[in-house]
Amino acid sequence: MFLSGGLKKHFKSGLVLLGALILTILVCNPALADRDSIAPNGGIMINNGTELTNSRNVTLNLWAQDNSGQVPLMAISFDGMYWNPWQAYKTEQSVTLPDGDGRKTVFVMYRDASGNVSPVYNASITMDTQVPQIFDVEVNLIGPDQVRITWRTSEPSFCVTQYAGERTTAAMGQQMQTTQQTSFNLEHEVVLDQLRAGYTYTIQITARDMAGNLSKPMEQMVAVPGSRDSVPPSGSLAINNGARATNNTQVMLLLTATDNASGVATAQFSNDGWSWSPWEAFTSSKIWFLSSSDGAKVVYVRYQDGAGNISPAYSATIILDTKAPTIYDLKVETLGINTVRVSWRTDQITYGYFEYYWSSPFMTRRIEQPIPSDRHAVEISAVLSRTNYYYVINAVDEAGNSARYENIFTWEERDTTPPRGELII
Repeated sequence: MFLSGGLKKHFKSGLVLLGALILTILVCNPALADRDSIAPNGGIMINNGTELTNSRNVTLNLWAQDNSGQVPLMAISFDGMYWNPWQAYKTEQSVTLPDGDGRKTVFVMYRDASGNVSPVYNASITMDTQVPQIFDVEVNLIGPDQVRITWRTSEPSFCVTQYAGERTTAAMGQQMQTTQQTSFNLEHEVVLDQLRAGYTYTIQITARDMAGNLSKPMEQMVAVPGSRDSVPPSGSLAINNGARATNNTQVMLLLTATDNASGVATAQFSNDGWSWSPWEAFTSSKIWFLSSSDGAKVVYVRYQDGAGNISPAYSATIILDTKAPTIYDLKVETLGINTVRVSWRTDQITYGYFEYYWSSPFMTRRIEQPIPSDRHAVEISAVLSRTNYYYVINAVDEAGNSARYENIFTWEERDTTPPRGELII
């Protein structure tokens, strides 16, 4: 293009003005000069990276970062083609997978404040809602008290075997035993031992697959040959080591029981011989609570052996006494020069001590009363005349209740010398 000199001059002036205008805009708005063009990056996991699920409801674990320091938006898709609307970025998002078993993939994109969109990230999980099937179950006696059970499952499974010697619900709850495997397999085997002769055992097998689906229990019966134990256990019961009385409703039961064959398995307890506690594992001692009112208390126990035989009820008695003894009929008597006798009575058989001091509590002396009685007395010698003696009587009854009595006595020396004189006629 050819321009005249005047036109060239005006064209150059216009370029200068345009350049100045662009420079002014860039200076006044630096963001236009340094616009963010870098997309954010991130990732996704499902249920913290687990491979399997048996539920459509899962949790997405999301993370993203951007050079601007913020990632305000994200979008989620279940096929990589149709996307949910942009939403606020979260590190966790609950979603519902499409229906149907199989491999499920979730896609995510992140967008920064400048509109830059990240690559598409995805994670997959297999949805499995089918429960495992148990089949080819075989039960074989391999010894006098052992059974081998083998079975297969339709998919790798973790299996639990429960068994009990009775078919009734109550007995299942009392005697149910459990054995479980430690890995997921297609073929399974378990050996049950220490079975009782003459018992018919109910065996339940349950399988759980790697997705957490639980099968219905597969039930089998097996009869252990031999004569069943029909002799109940025998035993005894003591309360608080055989103490005669207590002042606390909480007591310790000491249990003794033996059985001729299957061993003592459980015990149950009662305060009246009619209402019994649930059966529980037999131990040599148990904390028990008496009924609350004072008086003679009887506790009952029954023992059950491994064959289900129940013993007669054994009992023990203890007196519950929560009332403190009463101290009365107190007397302070002079026995002789400088000797005082203090006596008292209690409304129960008690033991305890007598303490006294004069001048200072640091001079306290104690006289023990170790022999239980309802009549008590102490003698104090070398008593000072016209001196206050402070004393305490402590009485403890057989149940452990205590009473305390405090008082003061003062001994004054009597004039025992007869007068002297003479008579003159």
